Amino acid sequence: PGTTGAHRDVPSRPPPMQLLIVDADPHLLAVLARVAQAMRPEWTVRSATSDEAALRLVEAAPVDAIACQVRGPGEEARALLARMRDGHPGAIRVALAGDEARRDGVALGFVAHRVLDRPCTGADLVATVERAHGLRTLLDDPVLRAAVGRMTTLPSPPGVLMDFENEVADPNTTMERLAAVIERDPGTSAAVLRMANISIFRRSQDATTVLDALRALGTQMVRGVVIGHAVASRLAACSGTIDLEAWQERAMSVATTARDLARRLARLELQREAFIAGLLHDVGTLVLACGAPATLDALRTRAREHGEDIVAAARAAELPPPSAVGAYLLALWGIPVAIVEAVAAWHDPATLPGEDIDAAFAVHVADALVDRPGFARRAVDPALLASRRRGAEVEAWIAAAGALRG
Repeated sequence: PGTTGAHRDVPSRPPPMQLLIVDADPHLLAVLARVAQAMRPEWTVRSATSDEAALRLVEAAPVDAIACQVRGPGEEARALLARMRDGHPGAIRVALAGDEARRDGVALGFVAHRVLDRPCTGADLVATVERAHGLRTLLDDPVLRAAVGRMTTLPSPPGVLMDFENEVADPNTTMERLAAVIERDPGTSAAVLRMANISIFRRSQDATTVLDALRALGTQMVRGVVIGHAVASRLAACSGTIDLEAWQERAMSVATTARDLARRLARLELQREAFIAGLLHDVGTLVLACGAPATLDALRTRAREHGEDIVAAARAAELPPPSAVGAYLLALWGIPVAIVEAVAAWHDPATLPGEDIDAAFAVHVADALVDRPGFARRAVDPALLASRRRGAEVEAWIAAAGALRG
């Protein structure tokens, strides 16, 4: 069961696309355009060496995706992406950012769907555009939208999350200002302090203030904690069928396990993404408990009767999995796209193109290793491991982690 259904039929490649690449270096521009066109001959690939030329091309013929050089930090450097966001919101926006521009990484997240190192390869650019399109296809699925539309409750983001995001986006912000925003909400402050003082993050001294926690964890990790607490607190009042404390404990176990896998196999940035996605990967269960409790009860009953997990039960019932529902809410809240993508696809990372270890894959493996009381333990598909470049290493790590867990 579960091999059909519109919400799962994510194509491995998008339909023919109109891609515009913008970069001041004509040599790099020519290489990127040539490789992208060779890899996807069905696409129309255009190029421009300036923002003004790019805007003229967009006005003459709309684009499906734009990859744009960002020359440094600050609003002026992000101007073209901001204009595309406001004037052509349907286009996928990719920032090509060097080291200096990446210092403005959080603010880039407000104008770009993806951020790539500059220079990048044409293959990286094609894969990035395709992944962004795959996520959009998943979240724009009519089955998912209909399911969410039938819900009685879909919470709005709390003020502390919106204030924190606005503060993070300010290039002149400081750790002290960020700490002040968090301290306005006692629950969020407590969540951040708890995270900073768990064993995997604790330094030589305990974090006793929110500012200490920010310095210990870093802005991006704290951002994940703020998002996670915001979701749980918004949904706590109506998720009566969920043991919220047990839910949070399991989410933390999945997050730390995913981070450990990413730490062994991948870059630091992926460790953060995997950890935050692990914290949020089961948000859809809370959303269903609040907005469609009868549906959640039916899925749980089927899962127990058939000895399967809730994702398999949703597939058999021709319903979107809880992961897609959770990703839909996070997308509405403006959560960073990389996190939304991992939450949407963790149960089936193969729906996203790519052969490397990513956050969705790390969470997929971690969730299989952490028990979910009352449900069958899920196995990691050997075919999925075989499809990844370092799948053999992951398989060995799974065996070692499983032995440690007994």
